[in-house]
Amino acid sequence: MTLSPGYESNHSSNLVCNNYLAQEFDVKNLGQKYFLGIEVAHSSKGIFISQQKYITDLLAETGKSKLSMANEEISINCEMYQHLIGRLLYLTHTQLDISYAMSILNQFMHQLKECHLHAAYQVLHYLKGTPRKGVLFKQSEKVEVEMFTDADYAGSTIDQKSIFNHITFVGGNLVTWRSKKQNVVAQSSAGAELRALTQGYVSYFGSRTYLTSYKFLYSIL
Repeated sequence: MTLSPGYESNHSSNLVCNNYLAQEFDVKNLGQKYFLGIEVAHSSKGIFISQQKYITDLLAETGKSKLSMANEEISINCEMYQHLIGRLLYLTHTQLDISYAMSILNQFMHQLKECHLHAAYQVLHYLKGTPRKGVLFKQSEKVEVEMFTDADYAGSTIDQKSIFNHITFVGGNLVTWRSKKQNVVAQSSAGAELRALTQGYVSYFGSRTYLTSYKFLYSIL
């Protein structure tokens, strides 16, 4: 692939890539508003990302567009459940409020019971009512890095392991988040919190390293 005339222009920086892909695939350039199921909206407030179309397509694919949880017959299918959980996990890129639920449902990929599939359908039911939720990235004069962590104690009724959560903000904008079961059984609530803090710091340090590599001036809170 060689550079075509005009490639250096700011207005055609992706021209070569588009032309190359168009030789093999049907290409439709949607501009800076849609990428891999994530919708991007630019406004004076900042950049807002969401997955409304992704949710709508998922509801249609699963036949849950007119979702009703009352007296619903459920047919257990491991392959279908794994596919559904995979699709729902991708939604945590913008719908972080389902991260905890997905960290639980993700544990039963190969030990599926009716209650797990029913819970996954409840997540779909929730998403049907909140398709426009997303994450807003605002402009900020100060680039401050903040981290918050939390953990329960022996929250899992199966193996008594704790669930930890952490989130990182840069300039008041949420940039990383995670909800996951800890690898070992904590001997105390303090131990569970300390492990959560350790996991959170890994993400926190990564954000600082990224900012430093791009020569951003930031402060630590």
